Amino acid sequence: MPRKRRIDKSRDTRITGRSIDLFERLMRLRRQQRWSPEIRDLSCELDAEIGIKPWNSNPALDCDDDEPPTWMNDPEKVEDWWRSREIREELEAALSGAP
Repeated sequence: MPRKRRIDKSRDTRITGRSIDLFERLMRLRRQQRWSPEIRDLSCELDAEIGIKPWNSNPALDCDDDEPPTWMNDPEKVEDWWRSREIREELEAALSGAP
């Protein structure tokens, strides 16, 4: 008998002081280098802190542009990218001190 796959639709993220600090460190490192083990580790810490799953787009690393990449044509992945982009904008606003 077929079963309907249930997907967790809860999209609650937590922008915390620690997540802002991790994001700031990541952005500083990214200005100096494209990739390193330290960037990878900080990225994983940030994902865990804000509640992003490993298979989701990373707000700090994957969402630097204003639009999803042109090769991304799966609607679920595009939706995920936009969600991560919104998180990135929240982190940038928090970092700049904007309300």
